[in-house]
Amino acid sequence: MLLKRFYDEPLAQASFLLADTATHEAVVVDPNRDIEHYVRAAAAEKLTIVAVTETHIHADYLSGTRELAQRARATAYLSDEGDADWKYAWGHEPNVKLVRGGDAIRAGGVRLDVLPTPGHTPEHVSFVVTDEAASREPVGVLTGDFVFAGDVGRPDLLERAANMKGTMERGAHTLFASLARFRSSLPGHVLLWPGHGPGSACGKNLGGLPVTSLAYEKLTNWGVRSENEAEFVREVLRDQPEPPAYFKHMKRMNRDGPAILGGFRPPTRLDDAGLPAALERGDVIVDLRPTNAVMAGAIPGTIGIPVGNRERARARGPLPVTRSLTAREAFERSRNGELVLLDVRGSAEVEGQHVPGARHIPLGYLPERANELPRDRPLAVFCEGGTRSRIGISVLRRAGFTQLFDQGGGFPEHAEAGLPVE
Repeated sequence: MLLKRFYDEPLAQASFLLADTATHEAVVVDPNRDIEHYVRAAAAEKLTIVAVTETHIHADYLSGTRELAQRARATAYLSDEGDADWKYAWGHEPNVKLVRGGDAIRAGGVRLDVLPTPGHTPEHVSFVVTDEAASREPVGVLTGDFVFAGDVGRPDLLERAANMKGTMERGAHTLFASLARFRSSLPGHVLLWPGHGPGSACGKNLGGLPVTSLAYEKLTNWGVRSENEAEFVREVLRDQPEPPAYFKHMKRMNRDGPAILGGFRPPTRLDDAGLPAALERGDVIVDLRPTNAVMAGAIPGTIGIPVGNRERARARGPLPVTRSLTAREAFERSRNGELVLLDVRGSAEVEGQHVPGARHIPLGYLPERANELPRDRPLAVFCEGGTRSRIGISVLRRAGFTQLFDQGGGFPEHAEAGLPVE
């Protein structure tokens, strides 16, 4: 058996290609949107992708299952577990097969047995991997967002991200029952390949091991070893980070079926005259320049999200400049009522320590909550390291705010300056 792990660092997301090297048949699990990774890897190993599947309807990235299955002329296997609210809308397509617990997905002698593991989401399944050419015993489990190294999947996303009221605590109880079945039904030697690593918003304390074992997680993973249901429910729901605002849209898009792209195409290049018209239409224009360049001049209405070390673009005439304030200047001016301090860090960060008197709106919720902020005074925006505050400034500028300052040193500068914190 061949197993290849693909890891997307910005998303902290893992996907997998498993193949029978004798028959040259392969299955891909949890592919992301850029399917060329898997196509190239299969071609390099002279493999035919015969199956594509995923552990659940993802919320943190757009799935490549539908696109890759069509591209490879493979069968897409989708979970038929869970309730009616989260069934795949594209499950009726000709190359799709719905699977439930006890079903198996095969690529030659590599067998993936479908194991229902609800809790993170109702339809979540894991795949028990057996290399039939080597043994009748399973070698490991692809656990998706069910069990991570050192942590377990969060059960609150349907309520907090998709606004499905009443599902959070019920999901926690379901997750506890799934974990109890999981640790008792499989041998300790099985390897576990989780779907995420540190930095993912699908858990709160994920470890960095790309592979672990059930025996090891029974020793070290608080959720796997937990035997008190009430304590588990309290702990798994405590201090979970805010889900990014895009999660609810991504979940719906993956449920309904991501559009078939037929390969990535570069976007249309707009000249200077085309940008105002695009903004007038309501198109989203993203400024990818470094943050210092955006602060020095940016087109009103664009969203500044820095990517890499791109060269600074030439300014297009007189553009709004964002001034920076020191932490001390921003705090003293806020205390005098001259401006409002806005903290765009996450709730867990703010609960740890915060600036007294500062308004708090997490960056992901800023577009929908911008109208809570006053427009009669300037806003000085800060975060932890400076990136989120500068993205927040572009979001606020797009929402019509014009009096904006960047307190670029963030909360650390505030604390280092000896200013009050709580």
